Amino acid sequence: MLAKFPKEIKFEECGKCGLVKLRNKWVEYNPKKIIESQVKFSKGVSRWEIEPTDHKVKIIIFGEEEGLPKKEEHSILWKPHKITCQNCGRLSGGYYEARIQFRGEFDGTVLESIYLIFENAIKKDGKLFYREEASKHGVDLLVSDRKFAKRVARFLKGRGAEVKESFQLVGRKDGKDLKRMTYSVRFKKTEVVPNV
Repeated sequence: MLAKFPKEIKFEECGKCGLVKLRNKWVEYNPKKIIESQVKFSKGVSRWEIEPTDHKVKIIIFGEEEGLPKKEEHSILWKPHKITCQNCGRLSGGYYEARIQFRGEFDGTVLESIYLIFENAIKKDGKLFYREEASKHGVDLLVSDRKFAKRVARFLKGRGAEVKESFQLVGRKDGKDLKRMTYSVRFKKTEVVPNV
């Protein structure tokens, strides 16, 4: 045989964001990568394809065995287990480690630039997330990682914004204080903020 297969392909999939858990990491849904994590292909395999069917996946393998060309087809049960990933659980539960408050004279272009900074960072770090919260004084961003929030605040300070930092104790873990940071960012004039 050109490959060794489990009886079924099992994997965890977040029912909210659609990410799947592979090797203890949450990654984008990719059927081929899911299969590669559970199927052992021989060195004789030249290529393989998949065809999804109801509750199963057909794997078509092309290769060579004992010097002769060979084609194999295998139909395997496809069993995603729907759960909620840590990020979605935290997001829906209102979790955040830092708040960035935007105050003063700024317009949508500033926020668009900040959103771009966050989206680029999220592509590199799947654990990072943020959400916007309206305020009568401006706009607040609630951020899952206080280190990244601090990095953004320092960047804005370097661009001329006034930044004030404060914190609130929200508990203790392993004998250490858990702090929720607040970065109040005040703009004196509107300016487009480039990427971090």
